[in-house]
Amino acid sequence: MVLAAHRPATRFELFLIKPSHYDDDGYVIQWWRSSIPANTLATLNGLALDCASRRVLGEDVEIAVTVWDETNTRIRPDAIIAAIRAAGGHGLVGLVGVQTNQYPRAVDIARPLRAAGIPVCIGGFHVSGCLAMLPEMPPELKEAMDLGITLFAGEAEGRLDELLQAADRGALQPLYNFMNQLPGLEGTPTPFLPIEVVRKTSGTRTSFDAGRGCPFVCSFCTIINVQGRKSRSRNADDVERLVRANLAQGVRNFFITDDNLARNQHWEEIFDRLIRMREQEGLKFWIVAQVDTMAHKIKHFIEKAGRAGVNRVFIGLESINPDALKGAHKGQNQIDKYRTMLQAWHAVGTLTYAGYILGFPGDTPASIERDIGIIQRELPIDILEFFILTPLPGSADHKGVRPRARNHPAPEDGRRRTARHLPQGLGPVLLARARGDGAAPREGLGLRPAQHDVEAPVLPRPAAARERASAGRRHLPAQIPPRPAPADRAREPPGVLSAHPVGDRLQARALRGHVLALPAHAAPRPARHTPVLRPGHDAAETGRRVCPGTVLGDAGRPKGGRA
Repeated sequence: MVLAAHRPATRFELFLIKPSHYDDDGYVIQWWRSSIPANTLATLNGLALDCASRRVLGEDVEIAVTVWDETNTRIRPDAIIAAIRAAGGHGLVGLVGVQTNQYPRAVDIARPLRAAGIPVCIGGFHVSGCLAMLPEMPPELKEAMDLGITLFAGEAEGRLDELLQAADRGALQPLYNFMNQLPGLEGTPTPFLPIEVVRKTSGTRTSFDAGRGCPFVCSFCTIINVQGRKSRSRNADDVERLVRANLAQGVRNFFITDDNLARNQHWEEIFDRLIRMREQEGLKFWIVAQVDTMAHKIKHFIEKAGRAGVNRVFIGLESINPDALKGAHKGQNQIDKYRTMLQAWHAVGTLTYAGYILGFPGDTPASIERDIGIIQRELPIDILEFFILTPLPGSADHKGVRPRARNHPAPEDGRRRTARHLPQGLGPVLLARARGDGAAPREGLGLRPAQHDVEAPVLPRPAAARERASAGRRHLPAQIPPRPAPADRAREPPGVLSAHPVGDRLQARALRGHVLALPAHAAPRPARHTPVLRPGHDAAETGRRVCPGTVLGDAGRPKGGRA
């Protein structure tokens, strides 16, 4: 290990920032209480605190670590510049866990910092996915490097020392590419976020990964090409240590971000350890996890998950159409086992939250309506969230679409809504049904007449909402819109899935305010009410391979999601 040259006792300022993304009007999307903190932010903070404790820049150098999530915190580049200059110019800004739709915002944060000579590094799924799957570096990455921004592809375990030392010497390389050198996780510093960061999330929930990688080959997935198809896991000691550290600061809600916890090779010893903590020590904590549709086939998995505190599970249902699943190479989803799987989770008291993809090549308005009707009648799902099939960089779909640029234009700049990837004619029908109009007129809906470019508009608020607003009720662009009055609920059209009311109870208490941060070029304007079901969870981060789109919810109103 090469240490920085000797100098007087000093301070190194390390800023770790998870950027948000822009809405369609160029405003940064922020919440008073955001959804789930990014696991990458927690992971990098844990690694950075370990570097600070080991004095990797020298015994006389203090590493001060600041962690911000822009989805709930305003980022002030001028304050960052002042802090690093006060430290004699020793510092680094890391924009971490940057996904495709967040990449433009990350670069915009970096511009004034680079103009002031501040070292900046960008990492995350967009950079890693592009370098893993594309034959050449895309223009947006080259542009960032031209600005003097360092790009980091791969995972930081065992490499953060080198990055900090290079930044301290003023010798950062333009690119660090570790995509072919995925590290082991056992015994490495565990993810951790301080309570002041976690408290800004709904439900005071933190996140961590018990493992990375997935053995399956879904064509829309970025995980398998960025984190690999071989499972790499933390052990039970690692998980116990991080859970106890969070309990000590009052955090009892966890999101395990493994794309598929059921395929974690240490799942049973981890569950056994958590069960012991809950049942023998009386510790109280609860977990949200992600699994595949065949987890119920693993002996004791669901039973132990329930005892370990898993009270909500996200399942990639994706479709009930065999042709769609086959085309996406998702052969592990056996439709005839869905009902048995869901009942097994309910038997241990776990709420089921399923993801469902719209926009497969064979989808039509009629087929989607038919499939949703079958789900309503046959499958005991608690919450069903719709996603728009999107060829994200790092997925096989993106690699195949990019050269052809045919039906699904790749989201090169990450600025447009992914609802535009709906198959021809599908958007108007969904919106019309949501409004209860019966037919699907194009006039007045704001839809652009393009063969493969249907963009979901933002509908005006209904008259009842305007009347309530005029009476003084405050309407917020919250993750879970207020539950409708009984009169509104009665108008819900048949054949439309409603958001499960549990979501209201879990989220409503924390969603009391809203912040919009304006980019320098944007003129002030009144905030617009844009209800969404909930942002794609740092699917983010969890490698969630599609972005939220139009969702039909209570009273049949469309809930527009943003990529």
